[in-house]
Amino acid sequence: MKHTLLLPLILFSSMSFAQTAKDYFFPASDKNLSVYKTIDPQGNYENGWTTKIYFKDEGDSAIITTQSNGVSWENDQLVGGKGIWEQSVKINELEILAFEGKTNAFNGVETFNKGGEIIFKIPSAKSEKVEWENQDQKGTMVKTHLSEFSEIKVDGKKRKAVKVTTILKRKRSGKRENFYVDYYVAGIGRYKQTTPNGDLTLEVLSDQSFEANPPAVK
Repeated sequence: MKHTLLLPLILFSSMSFAQTAKDYFFPASDKNLSVYKTIDPQGNYENGWTTKIYFKDEGDSAIITTQSNGVSWENDQLVGGKGIWEQSVKINELEILAFEGKTNAFNGVETFNKGGEIIFKIPSAKSEKVEWENQDQKGTMVKTHLSEFSEIKVDGKKRKAVKVTTILKRKRSGKRENFYVDYYVAGIGRYKQTTPNGDLTLEVLSDQSFEANPPAVK
């Protein structure tokens, strides 16, 4: 009789932990807009520099529209600029894959295809770490990503999160250097981006809401 009770207990314990990439990557079902503020390397908010990300859930896929009226920081330098980008993604249990997309360009709408590039991934077990590197990256350095479960404080309360460290790797020597870290929280999505050691926040979620008429690339 003891063995009969033990199996359901084990199954319940594993199921209680089970969460998917969608749980961490997307906001709650009643929200479709996440607004981020960019912070400079000295820790100052840059007025007017915001990024708005709209999510259109289509079951096992989604449309993600990013609208930026500012820039972001990489290696203490400003990158990016104003614009709107629309990306189609495929949702699997443990990963989010990017496919075709489009953006408004000077000469009209420009289309592109990511070819199934992994943009987010979670480990299959609590104590596991998972690393991935997308193919066909140009230049002398490539980006590698390391995903693991972690905890961060949101509004003063500890929340379970997926910590994704982006690493720069030199193609010739293989030398690696941590670049930045993103934290994704279940029911919220990406919450913040920090420097590798976490001592400085570069970008943080400032608001989430529902937008009835999100923008689109036309």
